[in-house]
Amino acid sequence: MGVIEGYVPPRFGAEVPANVVFVDDETTACPTCGHAEYQAYSAYFFPGGDRTNPVPLPRERWTRLPPVPCPDCQGLTGAERSRKASRYRKPAAYAGVSPDVSGLMAELAQGRWVWLKGPYRSGKTARAHELCAAMERAGVRAVFATARDFCAEMADARDYGTSMSQGEVLGRYTGAPFLALDDFGHEQAGAAAASDLLALVDRRSSAGRPTAFTSNFTPDKACSRHAQADASTAGAIAARLRERCVEVTVR
Repeated sequence: MGVIEGYVPPRFGAEVPANVVFVDDETTACPTCGHAEYQAYSAYFFPGGDRTNPVPLPRERWTRLPPVPCPDCQGLTGAERSRKASRYRKPAAYAGVSPDVSGLMAELAQGRWVWLKGPYRSGKTARAHELCAAMERAGVRAVFATARDFCAEMADARDYGTSMSQGEVLGRYTGAPFLALDDFGHEQAGAAAASDLLALVDRRSSAGRPTAFTSNFTPDKACSRHAQADASTAGAIAARLRERCVEVTVR
C-alpha cells in the first residue's frame, strides 16, 4: 500500500478536501467497461494536516468514492463512456452461471416486481445477474447495483458534493429501463438512506419500470432497519414493496 502524492482520481478535481489522500490498496471493476484488473484508490484523512497520523475513512465511506476508470477508459469523453457503458456485462464470477429465470421474466412482463429472498449463497445474486442478461438479450438496458452502492452514492452527492448531484444519481437509478438492486437491507441504515430508497421506489413505480431486488429478508424486515431513524418512511417503503413485489424464496 502506498500513498499516491498529489493524485486525484478523475471526476473529483478540486472538489477533494486538502486533508484527503488516495491510497492504492483496492482492486475493483472499471465503471465504464467492467475491466477488473487494475488498482483503484481509497481515501485517508489526515486530521489537522498531520501526515504522520493517517486515519482511514470507515469502509462504508471510502468505498463511496467514484470508481476510477481503467487506463483504456480514462481518455474517453463523457459521451464515449456512456456509449461504452450502456450495456450490462455479467461479472466473470457469474459468467458460467445461468439459472432459469423464465418464470421471473414472466412476472416482470406482467408489471410485477420481483423480490428474491434467501440465505447467503442461495443463488439470489446469480438470478439477479441472469435477469439483467435476459433483459439485455430482449433489448432492454439493465443496471445492476447493490442497495449499499445506491445509498452510498446518494450520501456522497449530499455530504461531499461529488461531481454528480443527488438528482443526477437518483435519475441514473430511477431512469434505468431495468434495475436489479442487490442486498436490500444491508445498506447503512438511517433517515437519509430511507428517504433515498423511498424516492427510488416511488419513481420507478410511477414510471412502471421493471425492478428486481435480492435480500436475506422479507420487505418488512429489510425496511425495519431504517425504522429507528424514520419509522414513517421505513413503513412507506415496505408498503410499496409489498404492493408491487412478488416474493420468491431462493434456497
